[in-house]
Amino acid sequence: MLSSIRLKAYAKLNLHLEVLDKRPDGRHNLRSIFHLVSLCDELEFQPLENGRIVLTCNNGRLPVNEKNLVVKAARLLQEKVRSSGSIAGGLSQDDKLPGARITLNKNIPVGAGLGGGSSDAASALLGLAGLWGMEISDMELHRLALSLGSDVPFFLRGGTALVTGRGENIKPLDWGQIYHFVIVYPGFGVSTAWAYKNLKISLTKGSEFSKIIVSDSLSEPDPGQLTKLLLNDLEKAVMPSHLLIAEIKQRLVQQGALGALMSGSGSSVFGIFCDAEASRQAVSKLKPQWPCCFYAISQKS
Repeated sequence: MLSSIRLKAYAKLNLHLEVLDKRPDGRHNLRSIFHLVSLCDELEFQPLENGRIVLTCNNGRLPVNEKNLVVKAARLLQEKVRSSGSIAGGLSQDDKLPGARITLNKNIPVGAGLGGGSSDAASALLGLAGLWGMEISDMELHRLALSLGSDVPFFLRGGTALVTGRGENIKPLDWGQIYHFVIVYPGFGVSTAWAYKNLKISLTKGSEFSKIIVSDSLSEPDPGQLTKLLLNDLEKAVMPSHLLIAEIKQRLVQQGALGALMSGSGSSVFGIFCDAEASRQAVSKLKPQWPCCFYAISQKS
């Protein structure tokens, strides 16, 4: 067994998010473009005996018990070991379940629409499977990830992807450019459940979604082409109650953004900039009002 594993759990931006309809199970069918960016949390995994899972975190707002997705991911893998003996070399009846000490350093804001919790959960699945020497297929990891949350499967691979269904269908998209973003977190979170509850599906109009437009937009060296994709149906549900989000979008454009959009269910807003210098200048102007303001670039995986 390895002595420790360290992983980065990257944030995502929703460059495009359509809410298509409500499913019989109460969830919603989506069509979204997820784009991984360099803003990240950091996790370290170390082995513990007797199946103990001990999570520590630098953010006191987050639970470190069974309510945390990282701990839930660990328990799912332990159950997998218990039921199928999926550790290389097998697990005898006298063997104890593997455990772990997990250190989570949070940099991604909580409740921000950036997928921080989901990314942490995916990293926990990957990190602990490696730490414990588990023999587990990509298909099984995907199944476990989906049971933790709709966004979690995407983070197993990262990059850029067209995500449909409730998050289970992931089609990687080719892109050859590094894009520059400024991300602003206004200081409050938005509940995903609340956002969907307040969304009136009739208000979401079907966009002229074209795979050709997507491909062209992601392959063009001009970051302005990326703005063709910008759409988020959840803005209609969230912004009437949180006018500050609209103000941040406007301020980003005033600071030189080629386009701006709320990510996921909010509350974070991102702007697309032409280069690193323009992005950093915008951060310096916006940070006095919104301290949680970040410069980030595209991240492959």
